[in-house]
Amino acid sequence: MSAINNFIKSRKPGILPIIAFLFILVSANAFSQSKKWTYKECLEFALEHNLGIKQNELNNEITSYNLEKARANRLPNLNFSANHQFQFGGQVDPYTGVKSSDNNSSTNYSFSSNLTIFNGLQNVNTIKMYASEKKSNEYDIEKQKNDMMLNILRAYLQVLLDKEQVLSAESQLQNSEALVDRAQKLVASGTKPMNDLLQVKSQLATDKYSLAQAGNSLQLAKVSLMQFMELPVDSTFEISSPVIDDNLVLSAIMKSSRLVYDTALEVLPEIKSSATKIETSRYSYLYAKGAFFPQISLSGGLGTGYSSLRSLYNSNPIAQTTEIGYLASNPSEKVLADQIINQLTSKSYPYGSQLKDNISPSISIGINIPIFNRKQAKTNLSIAGVNLKNAELTLQATRNQLRKEVEQNSADMIAARNKYLAATEQVSSSKEAYKNAEAKYNLGMMNSTDLLTEKKNLTQAELNYIQAKYESLFQNKISDFYLGREIVLQ
Repeated sequence: MSAINNFIKSRKPGILPIIAFLFILVSANAFSQSKKWTYKECLEFALEHNLGIKQNELNNEITSYNLEKARANRLPNLNFSANHQFQFGGQVDPYTGVKSSDNNSSTNYSFSSNLTIFNGLQNVNTIKMYASEKKSNEYDIEKQKNDMMLNILRAYLQVLLDKEQVLSAESQLQNSEALVDRAQKLVASGTKPMNDLLQVKSQLATDKYSLAQAGNSLQLAKVSLMQFMELPVDSTFEISSPVIDDNLVLSAIMKSSRLVYDTALEVLPEIKSSATKIETSRYSYLYAKGAFFPQISLSGGLGTGYSSLRSLYNSNPIAQTTEIGYLASNPSEKVLADQIINQLTSKSYPYGSQLKDNISPSISIGINIPIFNRKQAKTNLSIAGVNLKNAELTLQATRNQLRKEVEQNSADMIAARNKYLAATEQVSSSKEAYKNAEAKYNLGMMNSTDLLTEKKNLTQAELNYIQAKYESLFQNKISDFYLGREIVLQ
């Protein structure tokens, strides 16, 4: 430790970040090499990074916005508008109707609102249609996740299978190496001919080739699993190896395909999705039907404005002596009298006062009765009817496909279990046979040809056992999936 400290002290300050970086890099590499992925971790990583699932979730988010928009469409709208204009030359005041040759500057403000009272329940059916579509999309996403789960399960079990085949191949190779060593001693002692040694060496070469093949298959299986996970291929990738014994392989309770099918109808999202799509199509059909009904709407408005031509006038009474006639006896004599005359004076009409005085509210109710729309409504209704029938057929086709898959799984599950039990017995018998043959060979009572035949039989029996074990386990988990159970590998 003191040597390391002295080395660090003797270096320039810039060496410390480099050492720290190398330490982190080595630590991260050691962690990646020691980490072993469980099935649950593989599945969670795949679900989190799958682009198809993310895209469908975004598409469903759009449907949520459409639903929100459809709900808001039941509310009245409210709009505000304003404009200001300049007019030159002879103009007519929009408020007094008086023509003037002066230039005019005017401003108008208005609020307007519209509310649909009845439109054939199209707003209501639009809301229900988008709500149903949103639910259907959620079921589709759930099905996509289930498909990913099955892909990860299949790939994960394939890696486990190939790992066991590698271990079996290594065991067979070690056994062949021991046989070669034993044969060399027997040949050297004159107990066995040279041909026996050559045959055993040939078997050793075959076992090396089988081990290489098993290793290649294992690497390809890992690559396949990593690709399903959307994980960049890493040579250090490893998975944990759960204990898979008779208790796990034979723990599944055999149930009739009809019972499994009835349960699957209740739990699988593809069935729920197809049923919900029928609802969506039905609401779409009712929406199209609403186009044949009259539409009733209520409108309201509030407006005001300003014009520079307008003025405020005041009337001031003034006493004024004026001639009202002449004397009858003397027409040349004028008759004068005092009269009250209203004198008008004008002043500027303030902007705010005009806006207040010119307020004009309005309200109206209207009805629009469709008479002829170039067969658009009729055609849309016919298309919606076809889509509804197609959705009903899709549901039936989905049910039929599920029934076939469940029936196939039931048959495969029984066959895989029987194969596993037979393979278990075959391995046990082959081990005993090979053990007996090996003892005879060591005593010189059996030649290498017969011994290697028993060895090949044992190798094949072990491979059959491994494949049957994982096939039976996979079919059991598929049955659990149809029954709505969580898939767990212990």
